[in-house]
Amino acid sequence: MIATITEIIERLPDDKTQIIGVTGQAGAGKTSISSRLQETAGNLGRPTRILSLDSFFILSSTERKKWLEEGRQDSETEFSSRSDQMCWWDFRAVKTALETLKSGLELNLTGIYNRDDGGELTGRIKIRADKGRIILFEGVATAHLKSYLNLLFFLYVPWDVRFRRIESRDTYRSGAEARGRFEVTQQFEETYFRTHWENIDYFIDNSNTSPEVSNHSLQPDMVLIWNGWNN
Repeated sequence: MIATITEIIERLPDDKTQIIGVTGQAGAGKTSISSRLQETAGNLGRPTRILSLDSFFILSSTERKKWLEEGRQDSETEFSSRSDQMCWWDFRAVKTALETLKSGLELNLTGIYNRDDGGELTGRIKIRADKGRIILFEGVATAHLKSYLNLLFFLYVPWDVRFRRIESRDTYRSGAEARGRFEVTQQFEETYFRTHWENIDYFIDNSNTSPEVSNHSLQPDMVLIWNGWNN
């Protein structure tokens, strides 16, 4: 361990909004770690909010499931194109939101992805422009947005543990559906993180109850390889 979360947060300037990216593969614990970071920052007197990349999903879970299946029925090429998760989020809106927050302005979002409503676009979020606020921006495809972030954490958890977490979390999906979505996600993530690996500042091993923070020094081959269901 090279630093504690507390030490890392204490180093952040408090005269303007700081945006910390929390990324990792599906089921790595981005939401839970973001909550722990929020608690730590709050104990240090820093107002902190969590903003999820999933708030910027273009389609609801129901719509996206239908859209993917239509692509599968059309052709392998079309399904592959629709499985590229870079087209699942509205990154133009993401960038506008992050620019708004970095400028110290209030952010209001409505009609956003709501996991508590089965993935429908019924959510809303409002983030005030408090001085020195920390924004924890969590999501898979956040590493290519490094120019909008002050720091980027990558969370590591073995694939089988991540899948079990997803199964228990997304109970509105059947076992077969959850497994199929996980396969699509794994394929996307391996390419995505290899491409943007150098943008990571800190590596967090979140595979046990006491996450350890270290400098980013691991290579993607040590982290991203998925051996598949039969191994």
